[in-house]
Amino acid sequence: MGNPLITGRQPSPMPKPVYILCSESGAEDKLTGLVSHFKVLEQIVVFELPKPQEGQMGVISLIPCQIVAVWAKEEEDDPAQEYEFRVLLSLPSKPEPILAASGRLVFEETKPRHRTTVGVAGLAFHGTGVFRVEHQIRPVGGDDQSWLVQSYEVPVVYLGLQEASHRPAPPGLDPIAK
Repeated sequence: MGNPLITGRQPSPMPKPVYILCSESGAEDKLTGLVSHFKVLEQIVVFELPKPQEGQMGVISLIPCQIVAVWAKEEEDDPAQEYEFRVLLSLPSKPEPILAASGRLVFEETKPRHRTTVGVAGLAFHGTGVFRVEHQIRPVGGDDQSWLVQSYEVPVVYLGLQEASHRPAPPGLDPIAK
């Protein structure tokens, strides 16, 4: 199962982390503003695909990813405080995190929570390990020690041809096609 982690140094006052979640997609109800998450990423399976025959192209399955992070302002937080945020992705096969998004956020006066949603068109996994997503915020102009971090970890596991032949293929991908 995906693991939400909340870490970091928290200067006072600072918004409180509520949750972070990664799913393949989601939707927001326009009337209520409530969010639904579809196909929550709890584990990613990497399949071994047979080598393409001569003259054929290989297939790589891309996984869409929607990252949602929610922060709550505290009563003592300055309502005019502006924060900067960044979303970092750490893939098992990459030594350095990838910057997926960055920007600024301000809490609306009538809303004690702020939700950031970031969509990633497709991720390709070329190895096993842990896929880690971090949503970080800090006051604008803060130093590198002032980032407050919410993170979500998803195990990436390998499934070889032998094991794949005993499991149904993901939609649109037949890992043992000949």
